[in-house]
Amino acid sequence: MLYKFKSAVTADVIMLEATGRQVLQAMGKDSDPKGILLPEQMPQALLGLEAAAAADDALRAVQAATANSSGHASATDGISLRVRAVPLVAMVKRSAAADKPITWGV
Repeated sequence: MLYKFKSAVTADVIMLEATGRQVLQAMGKDSDPKGILLPEQMPQALLGLEAAAAADDALRAVQAATANSSGHASATDGISLRVRAVPLVAMVKRSAAADKPITWGV
């Protein structure tokens, strides 16, 4: 399954299911196949995304330190949540400035 986020002021943002669920939960939304993020919900959604990205960064740092100390390859070599969320964060900021909702699955 894919999540396709749509806004009247930006291009669509498409995410794979795992990342889509993660960002929706971070924004305080259910990971339903369809939904809407209203402009008045966007400041809190941005705070949630930042908190989730910071938590992911901290976890990756611990995992990298553990891997380095044991001489094994790091399991965190993949793309971080912070990087994966950049297009959605930009969409939320532009949509909030234009007072337009973001929808997915519709």
